[in-house]
Amino acid sequence: LMQAGRVRVNPQRSSAHHQHQRPSLNFQERYTPREIKIVEDFNKLSKPEKKLRAFENILWSERDVGFGLDLYRLWRDQTIDQKQNLHPDVYPLLTAALVKKQRWDEVISLWRDMKNRDVDPGAGMSHVIQAVASTHSATDFADLVQDLRNGIGRISSGELSTLLDHESASASEMWEIIKKRGLQPDLVLFRKLCTGCYQLDLAKELEEAIDRASLKRSTVIQLIPMYGRCNSLADATRIFEEFKEIKDPNQIHVWIAMLKVYTRLGGEDQIDQTISDAISRGIRPTHQMLSVIISAGLHFKSSRLARKVLIFLQDIDISQLNPQFSQRLINLLLDCNDVASAFQLFTGLTDLSQSAESKSLRWHNFLREIFLREKLAQFVSMYDGASHSEILHAIPLDVHMWNRMMMACMDGVPAAQGKMLIEMMTQRNIDMHPKLAQEMMRMLLNAGETQSGLDMLQRCFTLERSLDAESMELLGSLGIVTPELMQSYLDRGRPDVVQTLFKTLPNDATNREHWMVMLHASREKEYRQDPMDLLMKIPHRLINPDLIRAFLTSTESTPSDADIKGVHQYLLTLTPTK
Repeated sequence: LMQAGRVRVNPQRSSAHHQHQRPSLNFQERYTPREIKIVEDFNKLSKPEKKLRAFENILWSERDVGFGLDLYRLWRDQTIDQKQNLHPDVYPLLTAALVKKQRWDEVISLWRDMKNRDVDPGAGMSHVIQAVASTHSATDFADLVQDLRNGIGRISSGELSTLLDHESASASEMWEIIKKRGLQPDLVLFRKLCTGCYQLDLAKELEEAIDRASLKRSTVIQLIPMYGRCNSLADATRIFEEFKEIKDPNQIHVWIAMLKVYTRLGGEDQIDQTISDAISRGIRPTHQMLSVIISAGLHFKSSRLARKVLIFLQDIDISQLNPQFSQRLINLLLDCNDVASAFQLFTGLTDLSQSAESKSLRWHNFLREIFLREKLAQFVSMYDGASHSEILHAIPLDVHMWNRMMMACMDGVPAAQGKMLIEMMTQRNIDMHPKLAQEMMRMLLNAGETQSGLDMLQRCFTLERSLDAESMELLGSLGIVTPELMQSYLDRGRPDVVQTLFKTLPNDATNREHWMVMLHASREKEYRQDPMDLLMKIPHRLINPDLIRAFLTSTESTPSDADIKGVHQYLLTLTPTK
């Protein structure tokens, strides 16, 4: 209203006053002459029924529902002053208008105002349910459930169905409300209650109520998994046996539901028998059913179920399969040590017409699973004596995809397989990403392969000058950064590496030899620290004539006067004993 220029704000009224006092409803100040005339005519009506009809007309004829909201407050305050009650249909009319405009907070505010005055919202409770479901407030939801338990407001099963979609909703709470209020759930509500049920006692009650409502056949797909969530395989099997013979277009979903329960609570034999029974009854496995069988196979690592899926796929153009579906089937075959079948399926999926990028991505996903499942040796053996380099050259992966795939596979890869991966990448001259090199170094060091890890460390410094925090922490904790290792890098002309390696050492792990190598490194041009500053950092316990001599003679030239003076002043700061 302020934006429309129809409200004149009184600057003398503070915001605090508006918060704690009854809102100003002086229509002479706030609204247009036409709206003032509407209010005056409304106030002249004395009979509640006439006022109600006039209020309804005003509510739906005005473009801005805020005018109707202010009119409601004016009417409410008048009735309070006169110790009367509003017509019971006023609230539902107003909340319906607010819901239409999706003004959820105002619906909830009005509901709380009614609660404070002990006024039943009547049919307006359905609008409160919509508002609470839309705002996702746990506090509002808890208060609403309490009101529904106490029989406040008028609702139907449809509104409870909406409330069940709230993240705080519980099937047991909703069922308690249904019983207290004597409601008859419809099919949608029964299905939602079954889906949210995790208690066996409640499951039994729901099944009895569904049976009384003659809706059991329509909810069988929800009843079977409901008993599965309640860990009652016997009840799930009982429902399945009762309905598996019924001819229905959706009959296959009954079998799928039972297969899912057997995957969770049963065994491989039960799943195998169920699949055979379905085939004997003329049920043709769908993509969804095969996906459930693959999930069961992955759960039990069952080669028997994997073979069944392959048999079903014989008459299908596998190149048209969903990529996610086919990758899960390949994973199942790899888990069952059937690398040959997995590779055969993979090659059948890799269509010649696919783009190079698509082929590269498929190879990336396939090899990643090969590495993660430790099947690399079996995969290589399929190439009948071909060298690793020849095998790699046959794989259409660019350098970027190789590095991406390898970084995805480093977690949990055994050291032996990691060394094989390094060898294969080296033979193909694949440029290793610095991050991948550090991942491999950590893998080898954690596996106790110290020399291989140090060789990879050298490769890391060839690719990048620095190490990440995880690598530096590991090197420091293993205690492998010796003065000899630091000196070897100094001899190669890499004082920057010496500095990086020194930073990995905890303060209490450094010795005099470490500092002597650092003093020699500090004289190199690539080193970016003043040698004198470095000398000042050496712990006093390590200072001795040899260390001072190393500092002064760490260059081929004669020490400068500044060096000698600096050392002299430093020595004077030590104890007389030193």
